[in-house]
Amino acid sequence: DARSVRLVSAEPGGTGGLNEMVLGMVPDAAMISSRDQSYWIFAFRKISNGRHNRCVRIVVSLMEGMAHARVHGAFDYYNSSSSWVSSDNTFNAMTAHEMWTKKYRIMHNAVTIHASGYGLYNLTWTIDASGHAFDQQDKVQSGTIYEYIGPSGSAVAILTDARKLRLTAGDPGGRLINAAAKCKDIVPDTTMKDSKESSHWVFVVCDSPDTKLIKLTVTLRENVAYVRTSTAFWRRYESDTIDDVNVMFDWLHRGGTTSVTESATGSGYAVRNVRWSVDAGGDSHGESNTNNMAGLARRALLGKSDTFDADEEPPGLGAAPAEVAKEIKTFPKANPKVAIEDDDVIPGTITAWIRKDSDVLASGETILAFQATDVLERSASDGALVPGSSDSAAAAIVGMRSAGKLFFTALSADGTVACNVTAPAHESLTEGGWHFIAVVFETHSVSGSGQITFYVDGESTRTRCDLGADGSMFTFGRATMTPLRTVLVGA
Repeated sequence: DARSVRLVSAEPGGTGGLNEMVLGMVPDAAMISSRDQSYWIFAFRKISNGRHNRCVRIVVSLMEGMAHARVHGAFDYYNSSSSWVSSDNTFNAMTAHEMWTKKYRIMHNAVTIHASGYGLYNLTWTIDASGHAFDQQDKVQSGTIYEYIGPSGSAVAILTDARKLRLTAGDPGGRLINAAAKCKDIVPDTTMKDSKESSHWVFVVCDSPDTKLIKLTVTLRENVAYVRTSTAFWRRYESDTIDDVNVMFDWLHRGGTTSVTESATGSGYAVRNVRWSVDAGGDSHGESNTNNMAGLARRALLGKSDTFDADEEPPGLGAAPAEVAKEIKTFPKANPKVAIEDDDVIPGTITAWIRKDSDVLASGETILAFQATDVLERSASDGALVPGSSDSAAAAIVGMRSAGKLFFTALSADGTVACNVTAPAHESLTEGGWHFIAVVFETHSVSGSGQITFYVDGESTRTRCDLGADGSMFTFGRATMTPLRTVLVGA
C-alpha cells in the first residue's frame, strides 16, 4: 500500500533551494491518496524575508510491488505582510493546501542541487502500515481557525460536502466592534441556500446599540473546505443573547453594510478564532442539534427559547408537535426617522419552519390567516372557539397550494378578492422535509400597490397585487391590516 510509505524529511535542492529554512513534509490534501498512489508536499522558505515559500510535490507510486518516490511539480506561494502565514512557522497539510490554492506561480523541478528550479535530495522515509499520515475524508473532528478570516478563505478540513462542516462561534475584531461585545455565536444563514459545494453562516456580535453580523461561506476547493468572509452588515437594536437575533429579519431590514477587515485595528468588522466541527453523517447543518441551531429555530418559530415535548422534530429544535412548525412571529417594520400617520404603510415579515403533510394539500392549505376582530370568540362554557359577533369576510391569508406553490390572498369585508398572487412552484416544498420560509409585505415603489416577496430556503420570488376590476388597489396599511386582529395558524 503506497500510503504505508511515510515521507519524513528532505533537503531543498535546485537554485531556488539555497539557504532556505525547511518548513516540513506533509500529505498533499489536494490529491486523494489510495493504495496505488500517495501524495506529499515538501516546503521551504526564504530565510532573508520570510515570505517566499517554495513547495515541491511528490508522489509515491506502486510499480510491480515496489514503491517509487518521484517529484511531479513545484510552485511558489508568496504571503503578504498581512497574511497569517508570514510570521507563523507552523506547517501542516491545511497550510500546504492553502499555499497551493493561493499559489503565486507554477515552477519546474530541479533534479540536481545546482539546477534551475526546486527539488529535494536526502529524502528520508519510514514504513507505517496504518497509513495514519493521511487524513480521512469527512473525518469526525473539531478545531479552531486561529487567524483572522478573510475573503480569500482559510483551509479547515478534507470534505466531500460543505454542509458537513459546522461553525459554532468566533471572536470579533476590527476597530468598529467594541472589545466588550456579547453573543459571538455563528448561526446558519437562512437567507441563503446550501449545497454540496457551499454552505452559509453568519457571525453575530451583540454590540449595543447595534447588532453586527458577518456573513461566512464554506466552499470546497480541491477536496478541502475553506471558510471565507463575504458581506458585513448591522441593524440598530440592542440584544444581549443570540436568542434575541433573527438573521433573516436582520438582513432584510439591515441598517447598512460595512467592510470586513483581517486585523484587530482595521476599519470594519473582523472575525477570528472560529470554532468548527465536522459531522460526517449529516448532509445539512439544518439537521444539527447544536445550541446555535436550536436557538435559530426557536427564534424563527416563536421568538423565544421555549422547549417542546412531542414526537415531531423541526430542524435543530428538539421534539415538537407537527403544528408547531407553522407557528410564526410577525415583525412590524417602522422607520424611526419618520412619524407614522394613520394611512402610512407598515409592512412586515412572517417567518416559519414548515413541513408538508403528504395527506393534505390536494387543493391548498393555510399557513397563517389574519381575519376580522371578533370573527371568533371563546365559548363561556368550555372555552372552545365559536363564531363571534363579526360577520366580516375580510382576511389576509398566506398558504401553500399543491405542487409547492406559496400564495397570498386578501379579501375585503364583503368577500371580494382584493389580491391573489401565487409564487412559482418550489418542488422542494413537496418532498416532506423541513423548510424555512419568509413572506415579506411591502409597497411597490411605483404603483403603490401591495408587494409580496416569498422566500424559500433563501431563494426569493417577488410579485405584487394587480388592480381590481373596479380599479381599486390593495395596500398593506392601517386601513387594511388594523381591523384584522384574529390570527389563525395552520389549516
